[in-house]
Amino acid sequence: MKFSEVTINDLKDYARIDHNEEDVLFTSILEGAKSHIRAYTGLTDEKLDTLPDTTIALYVIANEM
Repeated sequence: MKFSEVTINDLKDYARIDHNEEDVLFTSILEGAKSHIRAYTGLTDEKLDTLPDTTIALYVIANEM
């Protein structure tokens, strides 16, 4: 899966969350984690999509949030 294609449902699957009660929170976490990775690397979504490890990093960072 590409960096830009990760959804809140993907994050919830990774975190083993099976309800929709906190979707607003997960939306904020996803955007915050993506913004952090963009700022840290200085790369665009298009470039991040070509790097296989960025999706895993996104999951880990989001899970820690």
